[in-house]
Amino acid sequence: MDSENRRHAHVEIRPAERPGYYEVMEIAVRELLVGKGLVGPGEIRRQIEAIDRQAPAPGLAPATPPKEGRRQ
Repeated sequence: MDSENRRHAHVEIRPAERPGYYEVMEIAVRELLVGKGLVGPGEIRRQIEAIDRQAPAPGLAPATPPKEGRRQ
C-alpha cells in the first residue's frame, strides 16, 4: 500500500470517540493551512502553547474577586 492510500485509509470511529463540530472544523482549517504551506505544524503548536500559558484564559474574570474589592 503506498503512502497516499495509507493516508486516506478509513478507521472505524466509535460514537463516543467522534470529534465534535468545532474539532472537525479546527482539524480541517489546520490541515488546509499546513497543506497550502501558509504555516507549519510547529508554528501552530507554538501558538497553541502560548495561548495555553496565559492565565486566566483571555476574557475570563477571576472566580473570586480580590479581598479588598469585597463588600461586607
